[in-house]
Amino acid sequence: MGKIANTFEVVIDRPVQDVWDYVSDPSNLPEWLSGISDIRKSTDTMKVGESYGFKRRFLGRQMDGTSTVTVYEPTSKYAYHFTSGEVEATITYELEPLGSGTLLNFSMEATVGGFFGVAPKLVLGRATGEYERDLEKLKEVLNPPAYGHDPGFTPQSEAPQQGSGPVV
Repeated sequence: MGKIANTFEVVIDRPVQDVWDYVSDPSNLPEWLSGISDIRKSTDTMKVGESYGFKRRFLGRQMDGTSTVTVYEPTSKYAYHFTSGEVEATITYELEPLGSGTLLNFSMEATVGGFFGVAPKLVLGRATGEYERDLEKLKEVLNPPAYGHDPGFTPQSEAPQQGSGPVV
């Protein structure tokens, strides 16, 4: 078994409420989180203790999993714990207002076993690359081209997305 962790941040040119509404709804995951498909929610209301199922493809392996919401603090913090085959992880989103936009801190901590546990550094490297691309995709989804922005919305200057590197 190996442990991996990483934290990323990205600035999104949308108000915190818009970002919250999008990232706290698991049905949006397939639009921006690579490899995720087939979200199965039992309810449309998210709160601590609610669970949903998903399918994910990672490193060539198809995995079925279940996520359970562990933190739900509207417009500020959302976390879920998931188990999928040989992977058990906690994903946390923390949102802060930044001017007219949002600073999104995204962190993941995982324990990987079996196939993935053989080379946790490889898994961390691959997961880091995927999450960096995924957060760029999230930014694109929430920040459409200028002609698609809300007429009253003024975008901030672009801020680079940063991965802080491995925590463990």
